[in-house]
Amino acid sequence: MRRSAIGAALTCALLLSACASGGDTPGASTAPASTKPPATRATPAPAASSPTASPVDTATPDPSTSVTPTVAPSAPLVDYGAVLSVWAAHHTADERFDPGAMWDATSGWGPDEADNDRFNSVVLTGGRVLDLVMYLPRPSVPAAKATVLALGALPKDATVLWKQQFAACSVVQLTSASLAAVVAGKPFGNPKGQVQLVLLSGSALAPSATFDPGKVTSVVVRPAQAATAADFAGC
Repeated sequence: MRRSAIGAALTCALLLSACASGGDTPGASTAPASTKPPATRATPAPAASSPTASPVDTATPDPSTSVTPTVAPSAPLVDYGAVLSVWAAHHTADERFDPGAMWDATSGWGPDEADNDRFNSVVLTGGRVLDLVMYLPRPSVPAAKATVLALGALPKDATVLWKQQFAACSVVQLTSASLAAVVAGKPFGNPKGQVQLVLLSGSALAPSATFDPGKVTSVVVRPAQAATAADFAGC
């Protein structure tokens, strides 16, 4: 009878302990609530990827807005080296002289107003303007300005091969790829597109035998070829 009483007392103590812990039934778990996830919280599904979710790479241009640069075709020669029809479309013939010889009469240029053409003694070779004399503003200009004025009539890609002052003239030897493209073959025979500027002093009608770099009155423009100053044929 003593053991039965002790067992009954233990059973009662266990039941009272379960009731104090909040269990609904004697068999309810006594594990702490924090070890169990809530029964109603579902595990979130991974978000679907979106085409707009990734950041924009500012270093990469958007093909829909990029502009493909247009490469302009090479422009035809309109001054030195041009065919006569193109030259005539960009210059004005002086009808006071032989047809095609003098162009672009300009007040203040040349020896006087009776002979004031910028381009004189124009000669065609193979139908192209390749030999001429440029008159400059009266009474004369420095060699540097004369060179700039003459370069204005040459192809834009003309570059200097060499330049040197001689006793009676100063020479600037140039080459032009765009000129070479049209004068490499017959009847020109100028594969490097060379062009020579010969600066002269004295009168535009009668150049001086002594060159003065401060008083240039005319520039001879011709297709003479000279790789170095030693190849120059003379003023």
